[in-house]
Amino acid sequence: WMRRAVAENLAWHQELHNVTTKHGEGNNSNIQNLKPPNVGTEGNAVKETDFEWTQDEDELEIVIVASSASTTNIMKKHTIKVTFLPKSIRVCCGDEKDIFIQLYGSIDVDGSMWTLEDGGTKLVITCEKSNPAGETWPR
Repeated sequence: WMRRAVAENLAWHQELHNVTTKHGEGNNSNIQNLKPPNVGTEGNAVKETDFEWTQDEDELEIVIVASSASTTNIMKKHTIKVTFLPKSIRVCCGDEKDIFIQLYGSIDVDGSMWTLEDGGTKLVITCEKSNPAGETWPR
């Protein structure tokens, strides 16, 4: 997310500049309504080092793809351990390295689950946000 932060910050500042130059420096009503772009929304997946994720106001979805598509690296359900904590997720996939995901906000641990898809090459983790209220997380 740190690699994306620079580009997102630049885009936000450019939009802020566009608003202030179009409507004059003294008009702050449009500036107060301007927010940085929400990431991981509208079906656009955000790629991180070991996973990618999307979100809406209520849920967060994390997808981990096996390191290789060969038959030896297909994930098996008995080798996967996913630990849900209110502000983080830990994933152990057999011989693959452990993945620790720090979350921006809290999730409902009991409303979270994982499934294997695409013949065991994808691990899909779905988490309910604890305080949805229409909030999208910046990361």
